[in-house]
Amino acid sequence: MRDGAMGGSPFESPDTQGFVTGLFLEPNGATHQVMLKAAARAGAEERALMCRLALALPLLSQGVPFVHAGDDLLRSKSLDRDSYNSGDHFNRIDWTGQCNNFGVDWSGEREAETRAGAGNAGLPPASKNQHAWPLKRPLLAAVAAYKPPPAVIAAAAAYVRALLRVRYSSPLFRMPRASDIKQQVVFENTGPDQIPGVICMRLISARSPDHGTYDPELASVVVVINARPAAARLPFPAGVRGLELHPVLAELAGEDDALAGCQADVVRGVVDVPGRVAAVFVERRRA
Repeated sequence: MRDGAMGGSPFESPDTQGFVTGLFLEPNGATHQVMLKAAARAGAEERALMCRLALALPLLSQGVPFVHAGDDLLRSKSLDRDSYNSGDHFNRIDWTGQCNNFGVDWSGEREAETRAGAGNAGLPPASKNQHAWPLKRPLLAAVAAYKPPPAVIAAAAAYVRALLRVRYSSPLFRMPRASDIKQQVVFENTGPDQIPGVICMRLISARSPDHGTYDPELASVVVVINARPAAARLPFPAGVRGLELHPVLAELAGEDDALAGCQADVVRGVVDVPGRVAAVFVERRRA
């Protein structure tokens, strides 16, 4: 493909707008149903946190983020692994956020029953799914255990919207040149003493607009992505004296229990991030 599309040239570009960062596309589809691979004991709320964490990866990365349609609403294709020809039954998106389409029979008579958690919508088409029916049948039979309620869907959508606001609040999330990324993106929590399952990324503003990507208000941004089920505590990066939770997330924390435990302790020089949560902290420029 490289020879045909690029004339043999490497897939490299100094312009980061040529790179798209995303998660799951066809044939596997929506993020929520990928998270159904988690342990059976994980309930609907924990799986929703996993989805939120996964979506934070492209939304807080460099390049152009791509989010699959309805992922913010925890959209499901009712375990259809390739819904290209499956019609509305499996591809439907409820934009009102009342139902994520997992285990729902939209034919009419059984819709109320399946919304209440009894029964299931039937197995996905045999052409691409029959080999996995033994695995999918018990999941679809236990709709109530895995289907997120409207409040959980609303919280996930609000979190994704908040991350979009965070992303566009600083040019440090949208560095235009690969050279800027190499110079201004630093990963902490590395080496033999690192905390497994935790990504800590620092985005450092250039000292002036002539020396790279420059944020006139922030000296740096610290992104912590905690994939662990337990909370994580990390020290401030070297040279950073003060951090605070990004104002957008701080505002949402009053309504979102998952974010309530995110905090920066300036006295101790540490940040705390609950399990399955991605948080953003900012270091303001000194006068």
